[in-house]
This record gives sequence, structure tokens and C-alpha cells, in this order.
Amino acid sequence: MEIKIEIEDDNVFTHAAFILDQDYLYNKILEIRKCWYLDKELVFYNDFKRWIKEPHYDFSLTPEVATFWDKAKSKLPDFSFTHIESNINTEIFQEIINSDPMDLEIEYLLRKSGLPVPYKQLILKAIVCGQVAQDDWKSTKENKDFYHKDWWFDIPTYEKTYKGRPKEEIRRDRIWHWQKNKGKTQLQIAKDATERGNIDPEDYVDNVKKGLKRYRQFLKSRDMK
Repeated sequence: MEIKIEIEDDNVFTHAAFILDQDYLYNKILEIRKCWYLDKELVFYNDFKRWIKEPHYDFSLTPEVATFWDKAKSKLPDFSFTHIESNINTEIFQEIINSDPMDLEIEYLLRKSGLPVPYKQLILKAIVCGQVAQDDWKSTKENKDFYHKDWWFDIPTYEKTYKGRPKEEIRRDRIWHWQKNKGKTQLQIAKDATERGNIDPEDYVDNVKKGLKRYRQFLKSRDMK
């Protein structure tokens, strides 16, 4: 199911869709939901603040991030045989001890997707609620730093560019994109398209085909490794 984008501004909507509909990011969102027990039922958007304050110690990490977590913990000394002060960087030690696995999961996803840390709330809302709104996009403009330093990660930095130009049809194309992902044929999409007016569905299929192709090209305009 697609992530709802409750944003009126076409330009902002386009940017949000460009991020949230990337295959890698969307598939990771589905994977994280299973680890956070959200694969059966999401949290209502208005309940997010309450949910985020609750303890989530029983959440598991995705296998990819669990590997990074294990590598980080391997830097810790064996407390049964040695002391903290023996050959371990104090800053690294404190960072590992104080790390929140949920934060580590999100920061890994942001870094792998080439997104800066201010996008954390937008991505969290997409995972937990399946919905984002204008205020979530505003939060992407805040000046924040990653909590987990670069040494945690072995991820190339991808250039953050938006090559897809906002178009009036972006909302329509996105609806068609997700209808196709849910199994509808191009003809079925054409039959349901209110935009076609009196045009025969079979004659309107070409419009659907072009819209679907354009949306895929739009999503591929930035290489998400």
C-alpha cells in the first residue's frame, strides 16, 4: 500500500513522492515495520507523538543493520577480563552504550538513501503511520546532525539531487503507479480514470501508459543504490 502524502503544494508533493516511492526505501520501510510489529496495523497519524514516547526495547533490527550493530559492539572490551580504560576510545564507548537501536535503524536508512538527518521525522511517519503531511516536510529544513558518527557506517555518500521536474499530473501519475502495483491492468486504470471524461477507455490507455512510464522515469532520475 502506498504512503499517503497529505501535502497540497505540488512542488513539495513531488519531492516527497520522489523520496517515498523509491524501491529501496519503500522495501526497507516494509522490512522495518515487521521488526517494529507494525506490519499488521499502523499507528494513527495523530497518535504518533504518544507512540514515539513509549519504550520500544523489544524491537529487533533488520539483518542489514544488525550487522553494523554487532560490529560496533565488537569494539567493546570483554568486561569479564579487562577494564573500560584498556585500549578503547571513550567517545566510541559512550556512543555505543547510549545508542538507541531504533535511531540506528533510521539513521542507517537515511544514510543509505542519501538523505540528511532532518528527514528523520518524515521517514519515521512514513514507517509508523503510512502517512506524511506538510509539517513533516517542514521538519526537513531543520539544522540537525546525525547522532551516530560516520565510523558506524560503511556506506557511500550519494549526491542528493532532484532531477524530476514538478508537473501538474504528478498526483495522477502516482495514483496510476500504485494502482498498477496493486495488480490493475492499464485498461482497468483507464476505465477508472475520472480525468478521461468522455474519452473511450481503450483510447485513453495510451495516456495511462505514458503516465506510468513518466513516473517510473521520474523515480529512476536518481540512482538509489
